[in-house]
Amino acid sequence: MTPQLFKIPYSVFNDWNLLQAFLQRRGNPDYELVGDIDLRWQDNITSLGNLVQVDGNLNLCGSSIKSLGKLKHVTGNLNLYKTDITDLDELSYVGRMLNLNSSSIESVTNLQRVNGELLLRDSNITIIDNVQYIGSYLDVDRRSVTYPTTKDCWASGLIDSPNGNASSCFCLTSDSSP
Repeated sequence: MTPQLFKIPYSVFNDWNLLQAFLQRRGNPDYELVGDIDLRWQDNITSLGNLVQVDGNLNLCGSSIKSLGKLKHVTGNLNLYKTDITDLDELSYVGRMLNLNSSSIESVTNLQRVNGELLLRDSNITIIDNVQYIGSYLDVDRRSVTYPTTKDCWASGLIDSPNGNASSCFCLTSDSSP
């Protein structure tokens, strides 16, 4: 039997350090946070540790984050803009937008589904062929990115197709290709 996640409303703490002290006193269990978590520009956060799920938005823009730890699921937006993170670790699902613009991201190995936009401008990633579904659009700059080889529709649009063959990989919602 899988142990139940420790479910915590973030608004009870509204402070990452207080939350971590609370979790440490309880033996650092796997846990889920409920609510929006704004950790922008925090220079003291390098890992999310045993956080498995966020029911809300998670904003790590400009933070010193290096690892998402055990994080698998974010129901809202996940903002990793201008971070040095290179891998999404165990993350497989984002319920809305995933912003990896201007990040050091190199791998999205376990990422399967993004229900909103997937933003990759000025990032280091070149392969996204493990992603099974993008609910809105893929935003990339003019460089080579390897897309899934499936013929099934998996994104509703593409901005700035770098290799000119995006219409064969994407179901575009407009009549004109980018």
